[in-house]
Amino acid sequence: MVSPLDGLHRLAHIAAMVRRAVQRQGAAGRAAASTRQAGESEAAAAERLTVTLQRRVRELRGDPAHRQRLVARMLIESVLLEEFGHDLTNEAEFQNVVDDVLKAIESLPGIGTELDRIAAQLAGPGSR
Repeated sequence: MVSPLDGLHRLAHIAAMVRRAVQRQGAAGRAAASTRQAGESEAAAAERLTVTLQRRVRELRGDPAHRQRLVARMLIESVLLEEFGHDLTNEAEFQNVVDDVLKAIESLPGIGTELDRIAAQLAGPGSR
């Protein structure tokens, strides 16, 4: 069985990959950098992301497959909110971007599978 710490490490790795991809977008990268708290480390950002995800996952209901899909989407949404600011949460266009990023990540060989594995681990027993 994979250790929860391994899953958190992988989660931080995927979050860092999404951040790098976003930051390569020029102006979007500059906006993202301005929203991150000054002096905050990747580890602190990953820890905050993990705590937020764990809280949101505990609140989920529904069948295991649906929960796993929601967890994967929440993971991507949380990473993007960390980059661009939480005030975007209820913006319809932002939610469309989350869906687009999720589809793009799921289509990447290996990364999509890793995202599924992390989502299943975070979603809890019976979510595979």
